[in-house]
Amino acid sequence: MIPLIAAAIALIGVATGGYHFFKEKNTIYITTLGLRGSGKTILQLAIRNIAPEKYLTISTDELDEVILKRGENSITIKKGNDISGDPAMLRSYTTEEIEKSDVVFCLFNANDFLIEKDHPRNEVFSYFTKIVIPSIDSSKRMFFVGTHADLLPKRAQNQKEIMGLLKQSIKENNKNFELKADAFIFLDLTKKEEIEKLVEKLFK
Repeated sequence: MIPLIAAAIALIGVATGGYHFFKEKNTIYITTLGLRGSGKTILQLAIRNIAPEKYLTISTDELDEVILKRGENSITIKKGNDISGDPAMLRSYTTEEIEKSDVVFCLFNANDFLIEKDHPRNEVFSYFTKIVIPSIDSSKRMFFVGTHADLLPKRAQNQKEIMGLLKQSIKENNKNFELKADAFIFLDLTKKEEIEKLVEKLFK
């Protein structure tokens, strides 16, 4: 896992210079939510360029403010929290994190989601349906990020199926939320071009 995190940090550190930053505000709060193994810590570390060997999420750790620059433009990422993927810990912090966020990334292992989609105790779907989706509103930039998409047996078909399930859940559990066209992204964290897509969404 450490080499993967280091690779993601190195790539994003280089890539951010080529993208347009969040236009409406120059100071934003970003949160990443997801169960264990979803890749949320990779994203938070990458944003702040934290050395992975010095970092371990035990419960909820404070992340430093960071200023990212592009030419004469800059954007400030406020101090944040990297929350443990433990289900009980995650549930207790989710609503609070969403309320104070400008950008919310909900990460999940797409392959596990697919395997367990019909299981009555599907933790990911339960977490999104009961906790995340009822808490979101259209003032937030909201992204559902399916990681480990390279493990999906029929990637294009499976991605479409997962999006359908999440869209239906949003329709049933939060009728007032306006889902943006680019709200879903699926990626393989080992692929440069796929990480770049995630970076692009972060800084548009």
